[in-house]
Amino acid sequence: MALHRIRDTNGIRLMDALPEFALVRAATLDDVIRARANHPASSLLGGGTDLVVNIRRGIVAPPVLIDVNHVEELRAIRADARSLEIGAAVKLAELAAHPDVTRHYPVVAQAAAFVAGPTHRNMGTVGGNLCLDTRCLFYNQSEWWRAANHHCLKTTGDVCHVAPKSRGVCFATFSG
Repeated sequence: MALHRIRDTNGIRLMDALPEFALVRAATLDDVIRARANHPASSLLGGGTDLVVNIRRGIVAPPVLIDVNHVEELRAIRADARSLEIGAAVKLAELAAHPDVTRHYPVVAQAAAFVAGPTHRNMGTVGGNLCLDTRCLFYNQSEWWRAANHHCLKTTGDVCHVAPKSRGVCFATFSG
Protein backbone atom coordinates (compact mmCIF):
# COMPACT_ATOMS: atom_id res chain seq x y z
CA MET A 1 0.00 0.00 0.00
CA ALA A 2 1.39 3.36 -0.96
CA LEU A 3 0.69 6.18 1.45
CA HIS A 4 0.73 9.68 0.07
CA ARG A 5 2.61 12.16 2.22
CA ILE A 6 1.40 15.70 2.75
CA ARG A 7 4.33 18.07 3.25
CA ASP A 8 4.64 21.75 3.99
CA THR A 9 6.55 24.13 1.68
CA ASN A 10 9.85 23.18 3.38
CA GLY A 11 9.30 19.48 2.65
CA ILE A 12 8.48 18.55 6.25
CA ARG A 13 5.93 15.76 6.45
CA LEU A 14 2.72 16.96 8.08
CA MET A 15 0.58 13.86 7.79
CA ASP A 16 -0.20 10.81 5.73
CA ALA A 17 -2.94 11.38 3.16
CA LEU A 18 -5.59 8.75 2.65
CA PRO A 19 -4.76 6.10 0.07
CA GLU A 20 -7.11 5.63 -2.86
CA PHE A 21 -10.33 3.68 -2.22
CA ALA A 22 -13.81 3.36 -3.70
CA LEU A 23 -16.84 4.68 -1.80
CA VAL A 24 -20.26 3.04 -1.97
CA ARG A 25 -23.08 5.16 -0.53
CA ALA A 26 -25.72 2.71 0.61
CA ALA A 27 -29.33 3.91 0.82
CA THR A 28 -30.89 0.70 2.18
CA LEU A 29 -29.86 -2.29 4.22
CA ASP A 30 -30.14 -4.39 1.05
CA ASP A 31 -27.59 -2.03 -0.57
CA VAL A 32 -25.20 -2.67 2.33
CA ILE A 33 -25.62 -6.44 2.13
CA ARG A 34 -25.15 -6.43 -1.64
CA ALA A 35 -22.07 -4.17 -1.43
CA ARG A 36 -20.48 -6.40 1.25
CA ALA A 37 -21.14 -9.47 -0.90
CA ASN A 38 -19.57 -7.76 -3.93
CA HIS A 39 -16.64 -6.36 -1.93
CA PRO A 40 -15.74 -8.79 0.89
CA ALA A 41 -12.58 -6.83 1.79
CA SER A 42 -14.60 -3.64 2.31
CA SER A 43 -15.17 -1.78 5.57
CA LEU A 44 -18.37 -0.15 6.76
CA LEU A 45 -18.13 3.59 7.31
CA GLY A 46 -20.33 5.24 9.90
CA GLY A 47 -18.71 7.99 11.91
CA GLY A 48 -15.21 7.03 10.80
CA THR A 49 -13.56 8.35 13.97
CA ASP A 50 -11.44 5.19 14.26
CA LEU A 51 -11.55 3.74 10.75
CA VAL A 52 -10.42 6.86 8.88
CA VAL A 53 -7.60 7.46 11.36
CA ASN A 54 -6.42 3.86 10.96
CA ILE A 55 -6.55 4.16 7.17
CA ARG A 56 -4.50 7.36 7.36
CA ARG A 57 -1.98 5.67 9.67
CA GLY A 58 -1.63 2.74 7.29
CA ILE A 59 -2.97 0.23 9.83
CA VAL A 60 -5.82 -0.85 7.52
CA ALA A 61 -6.35 -0.33 3.79
CA PRO A 62 -9.83 -1.37 2.69
CA PRO A 63 -10.19 -1.02 -1.09
CA VAL A 64 -13.88 -0.10 -0.67
CA LEU A 65 -15.71 1.84 2.04
CA ILE A 66 -19.46 1.35 2.37
CA ASP A 67 -21.09 4.49 3.80
CA VAL A 68 -24.03 3.44 6.00
CA ASN A 69 -24.95 6.92 7.24
CA HIS A 70 -28.09 7.18 5.10
CA VAL A 71 -29.51 3.73 5.84
CA GLU A 72 -32.63 4.46 7.89
CA GLU A 73 -32.79 0.93 9.36
CA LEU A 74 -29.32 1.47 10.85
CA ARG A 75 -30.08 4.99 12.15
CA ALA A 76 -33.23 4.12 14.08
CA ILE A 77 -33.74 4.18 17.84
CA ARG A 78 -36.84 2.47 19.20
CA ALA A 79 -37.32 2.61 22.95
CA ASP A 80 -40.21 2.02 25.28
CA ALA A 81 -40.56 0.58 28.76
CA ARG A 82 -40.29 -3.00 27.44
CA SER A 83 -37.57 -2.90 24.78
CA LEU A 84 -34.71 -0.93 23.31
CA GLU A 85 -33.46 -1.19 19.71
CA ILE A 86 -30.44 0.84 18.62
CA GLY A 87 -29.26 0.92 15.02
CA ALA A 88 -25.55 0.49 14.36
CA ALA A 89 -25.28 3.89 12.61
CA VAL A 90 -26.83 5.84 15.51
CA LYS A 91 -24.44 8.57 16.66
CA LEU A 92 -23.46 8.36 20.33
CA ALA A 93 -24.71 11.93 20.92
CA GLU A 94 -28.11 11.00 19.45
CA LEU A 95 -28.36 8.00 21.76
CA ALA A 96 -27.33 10.05 24.81
CA ALA A 97 -29.99 12.70 24.11
CA HIS A 98 -32.88 10.53 22.89
CA PRO A 99 -35.88 11.29 25.16
CA ASP A 100 -37.19 7.70 25.29
CA VAL A 101 -33.73 6.31 26.03
CA THR A 102 -33.10 8.84 28.81
CA ARG A 103 -36.56 8.09 30.25
CA HIS A 104 -36.57 4.28 30.09
CA TYR A 105 -32.85 3.40 29.92
CA PRO A 106 -30.96 6.23 31.63
CA VAL A 107 -27.83 4.13 32.17
CA VAL A 108 -27.55 3.58 28.38
CA ALA A 109 -27.91 7.31 27.75
CA GLN A 110 -25.34 8.07 30.45
CA ALA A 111 -22.89 5.51 29.05
CA ALA A 112 -23.17 7.04 25.57
CA ALA A 113 -22.66 10.51 27.06
CA PHE A 114 -19.39 9.41 28.70
CA VAL A 115 -17.72 8.07 25.55
CA ALA A 116 -14.87 10.35 24.42
CA GLY A 117 -15.47 14.07 23.96
CA PRO A 118 -18.38 15.87 22.31
CA THR A 119 -16.77 15.99 18.86
CA HIS A 120 -16.32 12.22 18.81
CA ARG A 121 -19.80 11.61 20.24
CA ASN A 122 -21.29 13.73 17.45
CA MET A 123 -19.52 11.60 14.80
CA GLY A 124 -18.93 8.20 16.44
CA THR A 125 -21.54 5.49 16.04
CA VAL A 126 -22.78 2.76 18.35
CA GLY A 127 -21.80 0.07 15.84
CA GLY A 128 -18.33 1.47 15.31
CA ASN A 129 -17.67 1.64 19.03
CA LEU A 130 -18.93 -1.89 19.63
CA CYS A 131 -16.80 -3.25 16.77
CA LEU A 132 -13.73 -1.17 17.56
CA ASP A 133 -10.47 -3.03 16.93
CA THR A 134 -8.79 -2.67 20.30
CA ARG A 135 -5.07 -2.14 19.92
CA CYS A 136 -2.28 -1.26 22.28
CA LEU A 137 -0.92 2.29 22.22
CA PHE A 138 2.16 1.16 20.26
CA TYR A 139 0.28 -0.74 17.56
CA ASN A 140 -2.28 2.04 17.13
CA GLN A 141 0.31 4.31 15.47
CA SER A 142 1.37 4.88 11.89
CA GLU A 143 3.81 2.53 10.20
CA TRP A 144 6.55 5.19 10.09
CA TRP A 145 6.04 5.99 13.80
CA ARG A 146 6.34 2.30 14.75
CA ALA A 147 9.45 1.93 12.58
CA ALA A 148 11.08 4.84 14.38
CA ASN A 149 10.23 3.41 17.81
CA HIS A 150 11.56 -0.15 17.67
CA HIS A 151 9.29 -3.08 16.86
CA CYS A 152 5.68 -3.89 17.62
CA LEU A 153 4.75 -7.05 19.48
CA LYS A 154 1.65 -7.40 17.29
CA THR A 155 3.37 -6.42 14.09
CA THR A 156 1.20 -8.45 11.70
CA GLY A 157 -2.03 -7.56 13.44
CA ASP A 158 -2.91 -11.23 13.92
CA VAL A 159 -0.98 -12.39 16.99
CA CYS A 160 0.02 -10.33 19.98
CA HIS A 161 3.41 -11.72 20.92
CA VAL A 162 2.88 -10.62 24.52
CA ALA A 163 -0.07 -13.05 24.66
CA PRO A 164 0.54 -15.47 21.74
CA LYS A 165 -2.35 -17.78 22.63
CA SER A 166 -4.79 -14.89 22.29
CA ARG A 167 -6.04 -16.22 18.91
CA GLY A 168 -6.24 -12.77 17.37
CA VAL A 169 -7.72 -11.06 20.41
CA CYS A 170 -5.76 -8.09 21.66
CA PHE A 171 -5.69 -7.67 25.42
CA ALA A 172 -4.88 -3.97 25.21
CA THR A 173 -6.83 -1.92 27.71
CA PHE A 174 -6.55 1.23 25.63
CA SER A 175 -7.71 1.69 22.06
CA GLY A 176 -7.23 5.38 21.35
